[in-house]
Amino acid sequence: MIKKKDNKIFIFAEIGKSNLSSKASEDLLNDLAIRLNQKYKKNIVNIYYYPIYSIKNKLNWIISFNKESKNKQTKYLLSTSIKLLRDLLYILTSIITINNLKPKFSFFYNLNKLQISILSFIKIFIKININIIQADGYLLDKNYINLFDNIIVFSNYTYKVYKRNIATKIYFAYPFINKKNNQKFISKIKNKDFNLLHAGSISKYNVCEESINKLYKFCELYPKCKVYFTTSQKNIPEYFKLLLQRKPNNFIYKGFMNKYEFDIFIKKIHFGIDLRNFLNLESDNNKCDFPSKILFYIRNNLFVLSTKSISIPENLRNWLIPIEDINYISDIDYNEKEILINNLTDNINAQSIDSIIIKNFNCD
Repeated sequence: MIKKKDNKIFIFAEIGKSNLSSKASEDLLNDLAIRLNQKYKKNIVNIYYYPIYSIKNKLNWIISFNKESKNKQTKYLLSTSIKLLRDLLYILTSIITINNLKPKFSFFYNLNKLQISILSFIKIFIKININIIQADGYLLDKNYINLFDNIIVFSNYTYKVYKRNIATKIYFAYPFINKKNNQKFISKIKNKDFNLLHAGSISKYNVCEESINKLYKFCELYPKCKVYFTTSQKNIPEYFKLLLQRKPNNFIYKGFMNKYEFDIFIKKIHFGIDLRNFLNLESDNNKCDFPSKILFYIRNNLFVLSTKSISIPENLRNWLIPIEDINYISDIDYNEKEILINNLTDNINAQSIDSIIIKNFNCD
């Protein structure tokens, strides 16, 4: 007897559990599950995490057994962090879970090239409907696009490329949850003693040395302005520790702040900073990876200094201040920018990841 599909959404995601790992994707998926479960007034979304541990955590690195989660919508898969085994085990346990429980929709959140290859091989033998949320990474070729019934992408560039393929439904979404409808952007700028903030993970990819040098130069030119760094990472990379050894006094590394501390702190910030490499806009990373912190900054009434990556839709990209123009931020008409972003609010809310799923994946 064939089991009837349950009216549920399953999301499978591999997450890092080392001291250098960011929690951004995990937080986004948790918030997405909460939002959808509230919308449908029942536990309709289950997230299956496949944790990857550091080799220092020896027992969990070799094999990590299912553990209880603090919330009902989150579950943990049996996992290993041994590179030769982890991709195979992840895909196999995910497919077995889908095949046994038969949810209405199943999504993978990002897959690397080996995981895609394993999935492609398995689908030769098992007929199964699957979808993917591709947050970043690389462009899938045509054969791999056809593995999925639906693809949600966070990159505008990726969306335009994939739309040429008519066999799979493609959706563009912003990587944020629409919690506050019609929230108005209100500038906090009153004088030219600006406070700038970089909030988020720190790596050579998203906090490159060229951008840090740009910030150091800004700090020297604007000694009354302050540049702050916060992160949820337990440890920061060695290259960044070395950069901090020559930082100016108004460049301030705050590290981790709890939610209460951060909510108070961000009220005195005027600009959010995205620090991806602005010297190589044509790199694959800049094409496929939408800088999600941009939306976080906007929702906290911060103007945004950012790489103008082609992964960002043009109407939003035009509102951003190029990171290479940081030394001229005192010359910008912020009243005009405030009007521009408020004109985009409805469009951004309509394209949030939860709005896209609610509109196109009916689970009533």
